[in-house]
Amino acid sequence: MDNQREFHTHEFFDYMGWATDEMGKDYERIRTRSHQDPGIPVDQEEADWAGVFRNWLPPYFQVETKGRILSHNGEASPQVDVLILSPAYPKKLRDRKYYLAGGVAAAFECKQTLQSQHIEKAVQNAAAIKRLLPEQGGSPYKELQAPLIYGLLARSHSWKSDESSPTRMVQDQLKAGDARFTKHPREMIDCVCVSDLGAWFGGKWPRSWQFNPAEPDNPPKILTTFVEHSYTSHMKVRGFTPIGALLTYLFRFLAWEYPDMRRLSRYLRVPGLSGEGVGNVREWPIDIYSEQARGPITRSPLDSAPWSEWSTGPLP
Repeated sequence: MDNQREFHTHEFFDYMGWATDEMGKDYERIRTRSHQDPGIPVDQEEADWAGVFRNWLPPYFQVETKGRILSHNGEASPQVDVLILSPAYPKKLRDRKYYLAGGVAAAFECKQTLQSQHIEKAVQNAAAIKRLLPEQGGSPYKELQAPLIYGLLARSHSWKSDESSPTRMVQDQLKAGDARFTKHPREMIDCVCVSDLGAWFGGKWPRSWQFNPAEPDNPPKILTTFVEHSYTSHMKVRGFTPIGALLTYLFRFLAWEYPDMRRLSRYLRVPGLSGEGVGNVREWPIDIYSEQARGPITRSPLDSAPWSEWSTGPLP
């Protein structure tokens, strides 16, 4: 008897399977040509991922390749490969290649074949770039989540031997890089997507789920983790693809700032679309909150309302 979960009728699965197959074919073609012109694979990676975002995100987002993020005090980030600009971003400034941080909704590094050092560097870059942004305050969501998403995208990975465990390698590198470079939950890298392996997303719980407001001597913790959605962990979910999981996450994140995306985001969150991930948990002291946010979050009952800045459920 086939015990696979019956979620394969959702047409989004078919679309994402097609996109993944196309990227796989491109990967093989590019890899055979890379010895002729080493610059071509890098440029193609950026173009292909930018094409995914242009095709699947709402058309009011402008997608650019190769640029730096400019902070409010004039400090520039390292170069990033793909940037998703907010609809309000001035058209006149879009070809400057220095993009104002307040107008960047998401930014990504792109690799053809993922290696361990790529993950470490991306985690470091995520923390550095988010420190360029002004801190938000007043609610758990604003204090834990930076106003832009930062991620690492790859077509494939380097761990191909029979003895390798590529999903474990990604998870271990994320954990190690996070411990080394991330000094606050808002500095976490938000996502890693490898189109033929899986996707990992930064998950944040504003208050530990075991906390009881009736026990004031037992303060809650803030919890963070990297949640894995891979072909290994989702082998019984028909139609699962890392690209589909990535787009589902992006819709959910962007819907905080663009409420017109929420209806479609709910539609994309059908059972099995991105599945149930697992990951290692890191604890943070509750006193990293401002007093304005800390008081209510330690007194209020559980609130899991979607897109609530005061939700004690997972963000985003």
